[in-house]
Amino acid sequence: MVLQLISHVFYYTKCNRKLYPDHELFKTLLNEHYGDFRNSNAPTVPPEQGPREPWRDIHSRVEGPVAHDVFLNFYERWSKQGKKEGHLQPIDQTK
Repeated sequence: MVLQLISHVFYYTKCNRKLYPDHELFKTLLNEHYGDFRNSNAPTVPPEQGPREPWRDIHSRVEGPVAHDVFLNFYERWSKQGKKEGHLQPIDQTK
């Protein structure tokens, strides 16, 4: 049996760029995104007018040697920041 390393990478963050009313993001405010209004910086603006907070939600699945690179990056960060949560075992690539 051959095991293949698979990594999933997720990136979720708020986009801080200035958006204008004619931006594509606002075209769906009155239909599929109606009620999807969250912006603590503009509490008096009605949801129909925006601005909607733009979010980036990016994810991917990687396999093979690059998946090990993703793990090494996580392992290095965990070794410095996650010690109190427990020890993370390295992955033996020779198997």
